[in-house]
Amino acid sequence: VNTFSEPVAIGINSRNELFVLEKDGPSLFIYDVHGALVNTHRNLSRKQGVSLSKPLSMAVLPNGDFFILDQTSASVTHID
Repeated sequence: VNTFSEPVAIGINSRNELFVLEKDGPSLFIYDVHGALVNTHRNLSRKQGVSLSKPLSMAVLPNGDFFILDQTSASVTHID
């Protein structure tokens, strides 16, 4: 079971997977309908072309892609 220090947003895709955006890192955790962790995107700010220092919100598309709004850079990042 994950413990979050500061979750800032959640979302659900068409497969009913739960996306939890954690401010620390920032990191994203994806859980299946049974609550099992199925994927993790850690340290999103270190991925090539991603500028995230203070994530504020997230939108999850039906296909599992997601957009993250960053307050500091005033930008929206698309991650597939």
